[in-house]
Amino acid sequence: MDIIFNAFVQAEAGKGAIEGTGLGLTISRNLARLMGGNITVSSIVGQGTTFQFTLPVLLATRVDMQPEQINRLVIGLLPAQPQYRILVVDDQLENRLLLVKLLTDLGLDVREATNGQEAIALWQVWQPHLILMDMRMPVLDGYQATKWIREQEKAANDRNQPSKIIALTAHVSDSDRDLALVSGCDDYISKPFQEETLFDQMAKYLGISYLYAECEPPSTNSDLSVNNVLTSESLSVMPAAWIAQLQQAASLCNEEKVWLVIEQIPPEHEFLAAELRQLSENFEFHRIVQLAQVVVNS
Repeated sequence: MDIIFNAFVQAEAGKGAIEGTGLGLTISRNLARLMGGNITVSSIVGQGTTFQFTLPVLLATRVDMQPEQINRLVIGLLPAQPQYRILVVDDQLENRLLLVKLLTDLGLDVREATNGQEAIALWQVWQPHLILMDMRMPVLDGYQATKWIREQEKAANDRNQPSKIIALTAHVSDSDRDLALVSGCDDYISKPFQEETLFDQMAKYLGISYLYAECEPPSTNSDLSVNNVLTSESLSVMPAAWIAQLQQAASLCNEEKVWLVIEQIPPEHEFLAAELRQLSENFEFHRIVQLAQVVVNS
């Protein structure tokens, strides 16, 4: 009772099982505490054990509920839009190349700079609609470059729309965000980020409209759709040596090894292969071990 929540601790019954490492209760209690709750245990010898958890939650109202956002694959820009100019500023070559390729593939006009000083020079002659500004760079950082650009825009009192500037940084503290906004950035994206996040920001500040890939309808093949029909008998079509390999790979929770074993399944048993892949993708290795164990013991 005193040590059951410690890492790698198991009761005698757990030590005799094939699966399990003694981390489940430790992880569960840490997750509960991260959410402001806790997990406790009480036990009476010969009668049973009760685990209880508490979480501070509130009843949601209809206003609180947000519709699920479905991320659609952006494959281009809708026609009849302005030729948007995008400036990518980052001292890391890999980061620049990734953004430049991502944006040019959409048909945008993109240029790049390695520091704030180069960004200012390009801004003066090219007037980009949007600047994706890394904030921590040598020579001149993004904070200083952004501040200088805003001062020049204010002094010129130009009728042209000022460049939109979105800060990109691996630092995610509130102070970093506040400093970027105070410097003149319109918004802030933390690295690493999803493509959808960047595209949403560009649509918000430039009004860009995208062309999306068509969503494929869900598969109607009922033989591959439900893994709860998978039984130990389904594994019996394979030889005993193969089942032992599968059990060993799954007991290690090694997805790569499990898939290598699955690849040995002949095409006529694709149902079995598909169901095992789904279990592996969902990290249900314990389920695979249980199914294999039943066959081994039979």
